[in-house]
Amino acid sequence: MNRITTIVQARAGSQRLPNKVMATLAGEPLLAHVLRRVKATTTPMQVVLAIPTTQENDRLAVLGETEGVHVYRGLEDDVLARFFWASQQVEGTEVVVRITADDPFKDPALIDYAIEGFLAPYANPPQGLELPAMLWLGGETWPLGLDVEVFTMEALRLAHQEAADPYDREHVTPWIKRELGCWVLKNETGHGSIRDRWTLDDEGDLAFAADVYRRLYARNPVFGFREMVAAGYA
Repeated sequence: MNRITTIVQARAGSQRLPNKVMATLAGEPLLAHVLRRVKATTTPMQVVLAIPTTQENDRLAVLGETEGVHVYRGLEDDVLARFFWASQQVEGTEVVVRITADDPFKDPALIDYAIEGFLAPYANPPQGLELPAMLWLGGETWPLGLDVEVFTMEALRLAHQEAADPYDREHVTPWIKRELGCWVLKNETGHGSIRDRWTLDDEGDLAFAADVYRRLYARNPVFGFREMVAAGYA
């Protein structure tokens, strides 16, 4: 399986921090930073920005086109359907990577690490053992906001066909984790945990992200987990 499509999930609406994906960090919108971080990976892939059809998301579409990625516009609340149809924008997709656009510190190296971890068992599958359909870099051992989810196209297809619970439709991957299996790629560095908020949900998160970008962006615009640890953030 080597045809990989990374789907960046974004929308303009947010109750706690309206239009947060367009918040300015180091002079650029957050969404631009996230797309550039995904494109800085070394794994060959196609990138699709999946956004709702509503007018308030028009400028997200323009930004995606400016950044040179595919743009798919679909349902706002049925995110699972939006994800499935976004995956169909790239012919022959075999593996899907899920990235959420409200996380300012997505690490290109960790995205590569998660993809490699997912693909490795498929290169030489153990006899008589069914492999999980998904890998999740996330959970208690990682700072909140570094998450990377990798799963098969077939798993996404089945989830889209079978998942009926609104929670499953909104959050994309719960049905896959529950029904098809998921292994968790833990953080074994000894630095950071889910108590570290490296995501963007409120003004406090935005102030933190702005401080980190002020300190680290000039040296490396796609600084990652290691640089943040070295700077004392975990």
